[in-house]
Amino acid sequence: MTYGDLVSRVDFDMRRDSAFSYTCHACNRCCRNKAIRVSPYEILRLARYLDLSTTEFIERHTEAGGTVLRTKENGDCGFLGERGCGVHPDRPLACRIGAMGLARRCGIVRALDAASHD
Repeated sequence: MTYGDLVSRVDFDMRRDSAFSYTCHACNRCCRNKAIRVSPYEILRLARYLDLSTTEFIERHTEAGGTVLRTKENGDCGFLGERGCGVHPDRPLACRIGAMGLARRCGIVRALDAASHD
């Protein structure tokens, strides 16, 4: 079976009752005590969003050799502020899909729970 055949069989019609649907309650728990790895592409996007060179971004906002976003001393993401994510439009992929893997917190039922009942 080719890739095209597989893609043609996938149901992309995501509904609210889908196992991968969730509602964000802006509790920010997904922004705390995480090691968010970033790719070179994500570094470029974030740097452009913040109007920095990639070198400046890596120096100011990463650790572990430029592969992980720096966190605050309390474990919060370095971009988490009082109004939520300071780089939300260009947040890393891990932040975009992370909510699908959250445990039952803030009324969110994680997709993995729903899938395990099948």
